[in-house]
Amino acid sequence: MEIENQILAVIQQRLRLRMKHLNVAASRVSTESGFNHTFVKSIMEGTTPNVVNLARIARYLDVPVAYLIGEIDTPDPNHLAETARRPVYAEVATALQDLNDIDRMSIRALREVILDMPGARERLEDLERSADLIRQRLPKTASEAA
Repeated sequence: MEIENQILAVIQQRLRLRMKHLNVAASRVSTESGFNHTFVKSIMEGTTPNVVNLARIARYLDVPVAYLIGEIDTPDPNHLAETARRPVYAEVATALQDLNDIDRMSIRALREVILDMPGARERLEDLERSADLIRQRLPKTASEAA
């Protein structure tokens, strides 16, 4: 119950801040969101809204639900998408770098094992050229992946 009270307190604070920023009354937010004119006031007085109702209010206030519940600190709806993408790009770039490293190790190992086989030098050179072409297309940093 304690965590619910903390979340509700954050919701109430964020609603107050956003309504003040937009210069709009709780009754207007309520009616424009499709509720009875006292709905937001009841949240401010301690009624916990369900997620669907909170989403409707968030849409009217032009903020992500994550902002209203305190998961993010900026009311900018675009911030959430950028924040969500950043770790993925970093993970992709890291994975590509790991693949790059494995590729280099594989070539070294192949070179040691097959250099004495007929046609091995030509095949190894072809493999190295192919790997170089692939490496040139891969992002070298997380910022390039973004």
